[in-house]
Amino acid sequence: MAKDYRSISLLDTSSKILEDIVLHRLTLFTEENKILPPKSPNQCGARAGYTAIDPVLKMVHDLKVHNGAGSALFMDIQGAYDSVNPLKLVHLMKSLKFPEQLIK
Repeated sequence: MAKDYRSISLLDTSSKILEDIVLHRLTLFTEENKILPPKSPNQCGARAGYTAIDPVLKMVHDLKVHNGAGSALFMDIQGAYDSVNPLKLVHLMKSLKFPEQLIK
């Protein structure tokens, strides 16, 4: 028998499963309570059924329909979640009546 055994870590898998569960519950809560409407044109990333290309396609479509010209600025802010103040986020979630188990 070999002396050295290395355990197999399932932490990454467990973490991803937990993240998916929390994401599903948060999405369901925000849509049911109209915090983020299911088809909000202003939020296009990080939600099922939405992609970053959607606002570009909508803009191109609108320009063609209205025979117009236009310009746009699209921003993808890297590290935005890293700069969120956790105490303010908790306060906001409580004011929006998020369930306590989702806030924790």
